[in-house]
Amino acid sequence: MPKPVLALTAGAVLWIALSGAAETQSTQWIVVAAPALRPCLDPLIERRRAQGLNVVVLETPNAFTAAQIQAGDGAPLQARLKDLCAQFPGVSLVLLAGDVIAANSDAALQTVVPALPGTVGRMRDQPGDYAYSLPDTNGRPTVAVGRFPAANAEQARAMVQKTLNLEDDTRPGAWRHRLFLFMGDPGGGTLGNMMVDPALAAGLAQIHPLWTVRAESATASRFQMPAALLHDTALKSLEDGELFSLFLVHSSAPAIWLTGDQWISRDDLALARTPRGAGVFFTCGCFACQLRGAGGEGFGLAAMRNPAGPVAVMGATSESYSAMGKLALEGLMQPLAKPPFPSRLGAYWLNVQAGLAEGPMDELTFRLLDQIDGAKGKVPLSVQRREHLEMWLLFGDPALRMPIPPLDVTLQTPPSVVAGQPITVDGTIPDRLAGATVHVTLERPSSAEPAGVDKASPPSAENCARANDFILTAAEASLSGIHFTCTLTPPSALPWTNLVLRATATTADQFAFGILTLAVGR
Repeated sequence: MPKPVLALTAGAVLWIALSGAAETQSTQWIVVAAPALRPCLDPLIERRRAQGLNVVVLETPNAFTAAQIQAGDGAPLQARLKDLCAQFPGVSLVLLAGDVIAANSDAALQTVVPALPGTVGRMRDQPGDYAYSLPDTNGRPTVAVGRFPAANAEQARAMVQKTLNLEDDTRPGAWRHRLFLFMGDPGGGTLGNMMVDPALAAGLAQIHPLWTVRAESATASRFQMPAALLHDTALKSLEDGELFSLFLVHSSAPAIWLTGDQWISRDDLALARTPRGAGVFFTCGCFACQLRGAGGEGFGLAAMRNPAGPVAVMGATSESYSAMGKLALEGLMQPLAKPPFPSRLGAYWLNVQAGLAEGPMDELTFRLLDQIDGAKGKVPLSVQRREHLEMWLLFGDPALRMPIPPLDVTLQTPPSVVAGQPITVDGTIPDRLAGATVHVTLERPSSAEPAGVDKASPPSAENCARANDFILTAAEASLSGIHFTCTLTPPSALPWTNLVLRATATTADQFAFGILTLAVGR
């Protein structure tokens, strides 16, 4: 039975490089391309060179013999990558441009970049890209490795184009700072349901207030939607766009289980259209990135091959246990906790892998999750870590330049807010945004419930929308040059300990934010 993640808490996962500050050091981008796909990569190669990366292009005939490609023997490439990364003094990122499996040996020579066999537990002899990441003695990867799983030139061109599209979109849009969180039925009975909302609140509390959250839940949450609406509303949220889409669900290769008889199918994800904000799709569900096996290719693979689908996918190739999904999710959330936010996708992927390798988990939590949704005590934590490191894949270019919103609007206001008492907000926008419209909002934290919630009321679209509405009051600021001011009057009741003050400055093609966290005075 495919498994979900039951918890969303953020731990002290080791910080990985490639943050904005780390961009000052040199970066090497190694692309390994199958011959039929190599010409399709030219626009991306040109882009990476223009960004100042040290670009190395390897075609598979220059890294493998024909027999090695046909046999799926990735060892020669592993050795070549080890040499290239050892010789380069900065950060290395690797993109494998090619499928893992082809219909026949002749097609393999043209379209395949071989994977490497796993060595631990259920992943023994199963294909994956983990060993290309040159892990250290603790199993944590030292090189971010992603793959364009293109079976033909058309798919490769589409993956290149949507990568460039995301990087080129500089226009303002809510998707740029939005995270979509979907929580499927946890499947753990009453105990599983009881864990969802507290874990959700604890996890959301760790995210920097720049990031706005839109959430839906199949059960046991203030974001719960009626079961009959889940399919359509979840797909619509994906198509609206967001920087990260996080699916905490049960799944099989052909579909994501929402609850009851509600599913999002592989075909749904292959056909979904996201005009703007086709960001990163992360799922803790099982078999999302399956390359072969029962049920066919995983739904995450179908999403990645969708020309209008996500620019990258992170997920498991096999049955992923709940405790490991929790660690992977915590790893992803770690770099979203405070600026500077990493500017390359590879940093987020390395943090996912660092979470699996070394993320903290106490023995009681592991035993509980493992009994509800895991190996039920048969496989120790240390083995599960190594097994899942080999199981999880990144589809996408780790050198993808993430469209991180600028945080260079300055704000000044009293450090606390009193219910019903106006506050004056002063601020400054950067010179590049002279003449911008400045919108200022006062919001409850994303981890806090809205006021006056009736927890006994049945789930409804209206209640979910209310849970996703964080703005308490708003105003348009008066701008003079690059300085602005406005007055906000908070509600007469503020049952929270702190609030978020957000200023958004926008022109037709640029934008920036200013964020402050204010205490609630009593």
